[in-house]
Amino acid sequence: MSNVAATLKEFGNAMKIDGVDFNDNGVAHFKIENLGELYVEKRNESGAIVYLMREYSFLDQNHYKKALELCHPHERNPMPVNAALRGDRQLYFGLRISEEDFLLPTLEESVAQLNKLHERLQ
Repeated sequence: MSNVAATLKEFGNAMKIDGVDFNDNGVAHFKIENLGELYVEKRNESGAIVYLMREYSFLDQNHYKKALELCHPHERNPMPVNAALRGDRQLYFGLRISEEDFLLPTLEESVAQLNKLHERLQ
């Protein structure tokens, strides 16, 4: 079992969810109340991409600009982060974690960072 898969199981256990694993496409998906939809996407031997999606009732150019600004290096985020938009209401913040760094504390810190970015967007 890879480090990514083992950490994902540990993350699931910490949330009291048994049997957490990647689907056939290498993606694990969690709907977490008051947080949004969390995805962990396995990237072969290079680690994983972690992204948090929230659906907003309204987004406009100001929100898009702010999302990109929150990803800029001058924000000094603990890990480099990206933003993406799906449709006109679903906004994603995501980041990459290397295989060797994909440990439970790093995953938890990543989720907290992504959550904080969504909170700052509002």
